[in-house]
Amino acid sequence: MYGLAPAPPPPIKLGRHRRLAPTAGIHVSPLCLGGMSIGDQWEKIGMGFMTKEMSFKLLDAFYEAGGNFIDTANDYQNETSEKFIGETVSIRAVLNPTSEHNETEKAMAKVLEEIAAEVGASNIQAVAIAYVMQKVPYVFPIVGGRKVEHFRGNLTAPS
Repeated sequence: MYGLAPAPPPPIKLGRHRRLAPTAGIHVSPLCLGGMSIGDQWEKIGMGFMTKEMSFKLLDAFYEAGGNFIDTANDYQNETSEKFIGETVSIRAVLNPTSEHNETEKAMAKVLEEIAAEVGASNIQAVAIAYVMQKVPYVFPIVGGRKVEHFRGNLTAPS
């Protein structure tokens, strides 16, 4: 058991996520929202546009319907598509590190913090990464973060 609360039933079929590919571990909504129309830079060339407010309304509706799969590229709308999508996604609780966690998740984080302190790890992510790499030989975690310190902290995990 992973200690995560089960997801509530989706409001419509868009929320019935399925595996992206046979060997993929990610589950996505059955429809991918195309991000090409999101943004305000292509009106002058006749390709349509959406103001920031219009874009946010569309993205909110997609998310509230259960969507989680968005096609985007920095070429769309001269990068405003990615900016608008990123701004919207950053305020969503699913990606917000300060979102509410259930009691099991809080307890798991507390144990990871205790282990990190015990072994001198710089963060709990490094502990979790090290644990997974010890248990499964063919796992290659993808690390990320918004700060260089987070990235460097994760680099201590394989040792």
